[in-house]
Amino acid sequence: MPWHVKCLVYSKAELTALRGNRYQSIFCCHGLGCFLLRLKKEKKIVFDAQHKHKKGYLYDIEITGNFIEIGGHEFSCSIVRDIGAKKVNEELMRQRLSEIELYNSTVKTIRDQIFWIDCNGKDLSA
Repeated sequence: MPWHVKCLVYSKAELTALRGNRYQSIFCCHGLGCFLLRLKKEKKIVFDAQHKHKKGYLYDIEITGNFIEIGGHEFSCSIVRDIGAKKVNEELMRQRLSEIELYNSTVKTIRDQIFWIDCNGKDLSA
């Protein structure tokens, strides 16, 4: 199943029929002309954005834009990935790191002895 049907729930005909600002609003692109000029200069650009689903909600994506010139013709080839799960995992990792840093700073400042005991009463600190 093509990505535009699977992810956006737009048929190829519906996407082809969309023009200008209406099409751009689906992809939440701002300054498409600036993007194309920058892409032509840098040849490859990777950035995060949001797509707008046909039902109206936004979801996070990563776009890898590539500029290709073949036989005097210029092309823009972009790869679009849904990164919603990646962002959730990154946030969880940030939270866990914060918890670990808090724990480490607490342990370093304690002057009393700490004992680690499991549920069965076994001393784990030795």
